[in-house]
Amino acid sequence: MNSTASTTFTYSPLDRERSEIRLLLVLHSKDPASPIICELEHKSLDTYVRYEALSYTWGSNVRTDSVILGGIAFPVTSNLFAALRALRNEDSDRYLWVDAICINQDDIPERNQEVLRMMMIFQKAERVVVWLGEASDDSALAMLHISELSTEWDLDHDKAIPARMFRLFAAVFPRAVFFLTSFVVVARSRPFITTWAVAFYTCRRFWGPVSSGYTSMALKIFTFWTNFELVYSLFPTYRLITRTFQDQRRVPNAVMAKALKGIFTRSWFRRVWIVQEIAVARDAIVVCGPDSMPWREFRKGCDQIERRVRQTSIRNPYIDTHFRQCTSIGKSLDISNLSSRKAQLKRKLLFLLNRFGHFDTTDPRDKIYGLLGLASEVQQPNAENEKIVPDYNQPTSMVYADLVNFLVSKTRRLDVLRACEGSRKIPDLPSWVPDWTCTAARHMERSQLEPYDLSSHPSSEIPVARFSNNLMTMTVRGFVMGHLVDSGEVLIRSHNSPEESLAKNYPITILNLVMKYGPWLINSGIFGFCMDSALWLFIKFVPEAKATMTPYYGLVNSLVEKFKSQLADEDWAGEDLSNGDEPGLPINWENMFEAQSSFGREESVIRIVKWKSVLKNTTIEPVKCRAYAADPQGGDLVCMFIGADEPCLVREEGDGYRLVGSVTFGHFNRLLWKDCEREHEAGTLILQDFELR
Repeated sequence: MNSTASTTFTYSPLDRERSEIRLLLVLHSKDPASPIICELEHKSLDTYVRYEALSYTWGSNVRTDSVILGGIAFPVTSNLFAALRALRNEDSDRYLWVDAICINQDDIPERNQEVLRMMMIFQKAERVVVWLGEASDDSALAMLHISELSTEWDLDHDKAIPARMFRLFAAVFPRAVFFLTSFVVVARSRPFITTWAVAFYTCRRFWGPVSSGYTSMALKIFTFWTNFELVYSLFPTYRLITRTFQDQRRVPNAVMAKALKGIFTRSWFRRVWIVQEIAVARDAIVVCGPDSMPWREFRKGCDQIERRVRQTSIRNPYIDTHFRQCTSIGKSLDISNLSSRKAQLKRKLLFLLNRFGHFDTTDPRDKIYGLLGLASEVQQPNAENEKIVPDYNQPTSMVYADLVNFLVSKTRRLDVLRACEGSRKIPDLPSWVPDWTCTAARHMERSQLEPYDLSSHPSSEIPVARFSNNLMTMTVRGFVMGHLVDSGEVLIRSHNSPEESLAKNYPITILNLVMKYGPWLINSGIFGFCMDSALWLFIKFVPEAKATMTPYYGLVNSLVEKFKSQLADEDWAGEDLSNGDEPGLPINWENMFEAQSSFGREESVIRIVKWKSVLKNTTIEPVKCRAYAADPQGGDLVCMFIGADEPCLVREEGDGYRLVGSVTFGHFNRLLWKDCEREHEAGTLILQDFELR
């Protein structure tokens, strides 16, 4: 939301009691070059109103064009002017809701109110019109290709009998042709064996079998060997020919890849406001210049691109088109089944901020305000906590601090502290407040665990945090478990989320780490769900490690089998680690991991650090942990706070503390908290207050 409006046009105030909104009536014209004449009308959302909501990017703040609004020239940006000109009908008027015109951008209280109603406005619109921009030289080609891919997706997923028969024919007929082709290729590549087989069977056909016993046996053995060689060579050739043909069919040419990249890198896909605009739309249409298609069709085309990338055994040029900008939006907004825990997690404001926080906004406060409409915490207020209300009069640092205060008070959890990673760009921002202008992905997309709590003093009786009046400090309670010995070493640097980075690296990074850290890595369970996968890969590809890892292998043998079946049909770029080569991934895995590279994110860093515990009677004491922090240092305190679900790193500064980041001990997090609670009850560990600044 921008704060620029006309100085000549006078807005009439909205009637809040009638839930009024303003609608832009675009008058029809058959002359595309004629001035765009509009009227602004007040309509009540309490009654049925037919209108379309425009989803677009403001682009430059410079208003170089103008429309006629109520007989007065009203300045607009060039992108909005192009959208209105393209959407103007020739024979009938058209009602649109356009934020830049229908909201008085100079009236801050009105802007604050309308931001909260954005979700309802787009939800009640008959259709959302997605304006990608004016046509380019190859945009029509890209839109046509996406439409064709959508048809392909429908055909692949259609359960009707005709469609199934077509898919069966399309699968069987080419394979029969490929089999015959591979037979010809193998026969021509082995002229001696082929000639012998033909001569042998020709002689038997016309002259009968050889009568001599030893001679007959020798000929049969030799012939059996030649036949076996032909058949043995046939299947790899068939597989190669089949894969080559399928790869060529699933790979776009250079012109098409360039055209698709021109579509997917448009600024609309990086705008934070589109998230709720698309998520709540009853119907949507994508418009690029004169070309258009339904949003569902557009998304299915993008999903089919992802499917092609997964099935390709060579590097697919689709990767460079940034198609994931569209598919990630669609998948993140599949929230129709709100009864599932996963869907409910997707409605959490922290999840939305982490998933879409790297999207563009003109105003940094819109990083939060642009997602409020979808957040479950805002949609379900209780008596104790009011909704978080947009206020464009507040500075950005106060808006971000207010959000932490709201979330902690609302949820009685300290999950928001895990978002305090990456660079700090906003001045005077407390360390316990995430800087949402930092676009690095946070490690916040795993399922939430129960927060740490004392059985003797439940947190339901005492607030998990206390905030100062000026929101510059937050006081939490917890234990000091130990301190870091050093700053550690970098495990992963990636522009993806830490979860995606670890998923990509578990066949590579984890193997190297297992070889480096040995049994500690397996014992600590630091990689959680990846442990069985890493162990099986380690034993498979490093024969000399079998003796060392065999005692641990029995612990996860039952879980390994399903992972082995998952890799059974994959093609590996690297086959053996024993010769010193780096481990490789299946090419189709590499395609997907490269395609998942986050567009526009900063680099996030995961470190492996050593620490020293102060617990006296701990059941387990891993000597290393995984740190999510930009600059951990030796001496930083490893703490567990009541209300958190993961240990935190803090640094003493004066008479207070600065939050550095978070750490994890994998499966041992919960065990270490139990140790802290046990020692606190025994009087050997003090529950203390931490004033974070």
